[in-house]
Amino acid sequence: MAVLRVRRGMSQQVLADRIGKSKSWVDKVERGVRTLDRLSVIETVARALGVTPNVLLAQRTRAEPVTDLAPDMESVRAALARHDPPETDHPSLRQLHDQVGYAWTAYRNGHHPQVLRALPGLLAGIRHPGHPQDPDAPTADVRVRILG
Repeated sequence: MAVLRVRRGMSQQVLADRIGKSKSWVDKVERGVRTLDRLSVIETVARALGVTPNVLLAQRTRAEPVTDLAPDMESVRAALARHDPPETDHPSLRQLHDQVGYAWTAYRNGHHPQVLRALPGLLAGIRHPGHPQDPDAPTADVRVRILG
């Protein structure tokens, strides 16, 4: 909970005010003295933090070891450094739109390693000068949405 709160730039007092609890209560939950043991409280906290309740529950139930993100970071650096479009088949606008949706959902739910892994493909996809006519494409400005 503390990590999500800090990522959103909230103080303990601001979060406490938003969920109708005391700053002391928030502090105890973040230190592990108290637990989020009622679904209604989990939902209230999740709503205040802008995540789904599953994000809070997942953080409580799984202790996933932090993996080495260096290879993923290097892939993002390489994708950003490219000046020419990759020579591989490029995704359709529909595929780019779907990939952006996936990355956005992963970001909103705090799954940042997944976002990191998706970025090189998104960056490569928007570097193509044009896409063939795609009748399933939601809009032609999907590149603006990716970059915006």
